[in-house]
Amino acid sequence: MISTIILTIVVTLCLAGLFGGFVYFYLVRKENVVLRALNMKIFMVTLPKIHLQQGQNAKDFIAVMEHFYGAIHSFRQSGFKEILTGAPYFSLEIVNSAGEEEIIFYVGAPRRFLDDIEKQIHGIFPTASITEVEEFNIFHPDSVAQGASLLLKKDSILPIKTYTQLQSDPMNFIASELTKLDDITEGAAVQILIRPASSEWIELSRDVVRRMRQGMKYIHAVSKERHKVFNFAGDALSELQMVGSSSQQKEQDKTKKQQP
Repeated sequence: MISTIILTIVVTLCLAGLFGGFVYFYLVRKENVVLRALNMKIFMVTLPKIHLQQGQNAKDFIAVMEHFYGAIHSFRQSGFKEILTGAPYFSLEIVNSAGEEEIIFYVGAPRRFLDDIEKQIHGIFPTASITEVEEFNIFHPDSVAQGASLLLKKDSILPIKTYTQLQSDPMNFIASELTKLDDITEGAAVQILIRPASSEWIELSRDVVRRMRQGMKYIHAVSKERHKVFNFAGDALSELQMVGSSSQQKEQDKTKKQQP
């Protein structure tokens, strides 16, 4: 009976420790959001006009960016620091500032990765011009600011539609809308934030796929994997209850045998 109580206390303390750890890491990461933003530097990237050769299409040109995204996945921080603050963010930005007539492309990165980003861009686009610039301002002094965020409609485990499934270059639609702005009073920017996928997310995705290959439906596979910790805790408590019941039964049987 005493051992059952001790085990129950230990499991409860472990769960409380896990919950407290999650809360602590959440608060630390939240505090680091501003610090990470202040630590970012911006590159202005320009390319000469590219003329596709006969037999080439836009998808072949877009495909080379996959190497860039693959390289970013390897840009990690030291282990403990990444646990506290999360993987570093990088930004890809398409900007048409008020008072400017051109659409400009920017790449943002933490200071420690600036040289790596520059090398990657030049490795993919040798003719690119890369200039480090100060933070830009897209607004007119008398303008009214509006913003919006786009999030995934479904779980991030599911694949998104890429350029290989699209019939036309989506960049043309974005650039077309930006050119409709008033050159003097209006400005706009589209910012895409990317970061290396965590090992936990990769492991989660693989485990979900493994369960689906075994015949489990997607929604059930995701639920099983996302609640693995809580399922383990529930199984542990159930096991403790069974051990406790078994101990009580043994004590009762022992008492009965000792009675005259």
